[in-house]
Amino acid sequence: DTSAAVLVLPLAVLTLGAVLTARLWWLVTHRRGAGRPPHRVWSRLALRRLQLGSKAGTAILGAGTLALGVSVFGLAMNSSLERTGVAKSAVFVGSDIRVLIAGHLDAPLAGATEVWERSEMHYDGQPVDLLAVDPTSFAQAAFWDDAFADESLAQLLSRLTVPVGEATPALLVGDAPTNGSVINPNSPAEPWPVQVVGTAVAFPGAGSQRPTLVVPLVAAQAGPINYFHFVYAKGDYSEWRDMLQEVGAIPV
Repeated sequence: DTSAAVLVLPLAVLTLGAVLTARLWWLVTHRRGAGRPPHRVWSRLALRRLQLGSKAGTAILGAGTLALGVSVFGLAMNSSLERTGVAKSAVFVGSDIRVLIAGHLDAPLAGATEVWERSEMHYDGQPVDLLAVDPTSFAQAAFWDDAFADESLAQLLSRLTVPVGEATPALLVGDAPTNGSVINPNSPAEPWPVQVVGTAVAFPGAGSQRPTLVVPLVAAQAGPINYFHFVYAKGDYSEWRDMLQEVGAIPV
């Protein structure tokens, strides 16, 4: 959301700039008139016109400067909001498209990756969402911005491939403990120990309502929680529909 300060402060600076510009114009015209008058008739006439019209000219110059500044600021703000909206949408979807499937992505496809999702699990008593990703293919299909984390996506994904004892390595998006156990509140299955090995402020497919734990897909396949299966892919849905069906990932 755009706060009032983001809008008011730049406008105040633009207004001050317009006032200073107008004031400078007024000083220049009147200082010139206070000195020795020009010898040429046309120069004296031009100076006289500037002096007589200095108030109107000052007002017009100030208003014009302010209008130009507001226009430039508006264009910059519109561009910034548009980029922010695109980024938020891409983070929520995860990629260009996000397709719920029945079955699995049994064969690797360039530009696509399988992602499992489950919402509102419990992590040491705290509600969290789970994302299970394939570290070897996720980066080729997911949307990423370097502002999401101090490390690159490739570096974060590589952390999911390093064993951490009995626990499952995980990336944390949001505020939650760095180690604990995940359970399904609707199932009596054994707790699933998790160790956070990396953090990000945003992650493809992660929502903003709850913290998200990103775990390796292979660990989720062997774990006690059932997931919804998705495919994240670059391109249009029409391009992927038939290809997904051919490899056993039937769009739902």
